[in-house]
Amino acid sequence: MSVSAAGNGYAVVTLGNNDHAATVMAGYPFASNNVANEPTFMLGGETRISSHLKLMTEVWRVPETPSAHTAWGVRWFGDRLAVSVGAIHRLDSHLRAFPVAPWLDIAFHR
Repeated sequence: MSVSAAGNGYAVVTLGNNDHAATVMAGYPFASNNVANEPTFMLGGETRISSHLKLMTEVWRVPETPSAHTAWGVRWFGDRLAVSVGAIHRLDSHLRAFPVAPWLDIAFHR
């Protein structure tokens, strides 16, 4: 029986407060005994536009892919529930957007 592992060793820092924040992440993905030759990078940000609503965005650069991936959307949040709706798309080297994929995230806190 063989055992395989996959993951991403990374460091992340978020600067800002609950109203406005920026996040930077960098790391190296791995699978079993292989580590990627290039790091993964992510730059993200969010800003509150009302008491229960935030705009957010992320840009990802993943190893061995020719383009960046972006995500953007809006998040509604209450005391126990948060719902995010947005889109994810890939940018080519000329910053043209390819087809967009919808994104939905629901989080509940007890």
